Amino acid sequence: MLKLAFAELGLARVWSMTSMENAEAVRAVTRFGFTPTGEIERYFPEADTTMRLVTMEILADTWRAMPVPAGRG
Repeated sequence: MLKLAFAELGLARVWSMTSMENAEAVRAVTRFGFTPTGEIERYFPEADTTMRLVTMEILADTWRAMPVPAGRG
């Protein structure tokens, strides 16, 4: 996904949001190089619930500087 966003589409930044209560999702997104940028509360009318979300981002330059995993050239 990040290769598509940065290498093919030429985007400068990709954002992500996940529930702060979902620690596994936050860890997963962090492993891809995303860093937290803030927190928000959002109301979801279809579920009639409010969730606390963490916003995260990764910049193209950060992604390009990351080591390429073995076997993924």
